[in-house]
Amino acid sequence: MKIKSPPSLIIALLLAVISFYSCNQASETKTSRHRPVSSITFNSDTIKFEMVNKNWIMINGAINGIKANLIFDSGAGDNLYLDSSFARSSGLIDKKYYLDSGSVRAKRIKFIERQNNFRKRNIQLTIHRTNHTINNIDVFDIRRITLNNKADAMLGSSFLAKYIFEINYKKGYVVFHKPKFFKKPKNAMDIPIEYKGGFPYMNVSFRITDKVTLVKKTMIDLGCGGNSVDWGAIAVQDNNLLQYFPNKTPIAPDNRTMTRELITGFTVSAKSISLNNKIVIDTPKLKLYTSKSGITGIGNILMGSYILSRLGDVYFDLPGQMLYIK
Repeated sequence: MKIKSPPSLIIALLLAVISFYSCNQASETKTSRHRPVSSITFNSDTIKFEMVNKNWIMINGAINGIKANLIFDSGAGDNLYLDSSFARSSGLIDKKYYLDSGSVRAKRIKFIERQNNFRKRNIQLTIHRTNHTINNIDVFDIRRITLNNKADAMLGSSFLAKYIFEINYKKGYVVFHKPKFFKKPKNAMDIPIEYKGGFPYMNVSFRITDKVTLVKKTMIDLGCGGNSVDWGAIAVQDNNLLQYFPNKTPIAPDNRTMTRELITGFTVSAKSISLNNKIVIDTPKLKLYTSKSGITGIGNILMGSYILSRLGDVYFDLPGQMLYIK
């Protein structure tokens, strides 16, 4: 037998359905408006930086939830490096991890290097609105290397290569652009680079004298502090550079060496340098090292923010092997 529902009952059911649907929509709208920041996907993330101690860029972040000052070093190949003092004070290492006392400047965690077990730990790195899990980590005395007592950790080129990394030197901020959403800025100048072995390089023409110009592959090293382009001792010797500078100023001896050597060399001024024959910078200072062991006894030429800061707004596309200058 078919039972007919009274009209009033049908109307009541319709009103209940409409009310339920409206409440759900309002709830969803409210939830989306107040969604936690961490669940939102950002195309880019902009962070103010502080320029510290002779051209080191430093930003605020957190490691395992502990506030940390982060500096950049594109001349370091890994993702993340922790300062040994910070690692101890934050509880990331304990007394069984001891420092190698043989190196005055850059005391490394000897036990960690030998056993390699600390590097396998997962470290949670937070930078502004983004979170990262990193497990390729070194620990050493970053504060003494950089002469910066504020530095807690260092981000290397492997981390920077995850993004199109922008440094706006004029306005004092960095931007981590997600490559998927990045669009090349209008009117930007392209400068090809080479990203090889985890390190970025650029062709630089050094006009040493009016008659001598040397074109050299130069590492773009944000960890090269100071006010100079640095030539390792092997590069100085191979190019017989000292002969071109009769009036050269000896650098002050520095006993805070990476591997116990005494750093020696000279500071000079070149006529100019040219970046890929597109940008010319007059009378740059060069540091010519003569100490033939350790970190300064290398064949590399290192160029950091001393030069890059003159370019204004710089975009690093390491996997795409390109700089964009705006």
